[in-house]
Amino acid sequence: MTKTSTEIPIGTTPEEIKIRKQIIRDFYAVWNAANPTKQVYNTNLKEFINVCFLSIQETSLIAANKYSSTFALTHYFTEILELAHEVRRTPPKIE
Repeated sequence: MTKTSTEIPIGTTPEEIKIRKQIIRDFYAVWNAANPTKQVYNTNLKEFINVCFLSIQETSLIAANKYSSTFALTHYFTEILELAHEVRRTPPKIE
């Protein structure tokens, strides 16, 4: 298993994907503690983006598949939400 200096595995084995999923979940735990409202204000939309449990689940499943996605999430999550541009709106999923 190959890792980077930040200890995110860069390979594609099931074991490495599982480790990245846990890294993402651990990241969200820290992020949630630092952001108890679970909201980030988006400057382009001029409204808050709510980070819900379903978002965390989906992200951990998808972003864990690639090192670059895991790295981006764990290093730039808040900035991504703050600066994201609307591409299209879809109805929210009901939890």
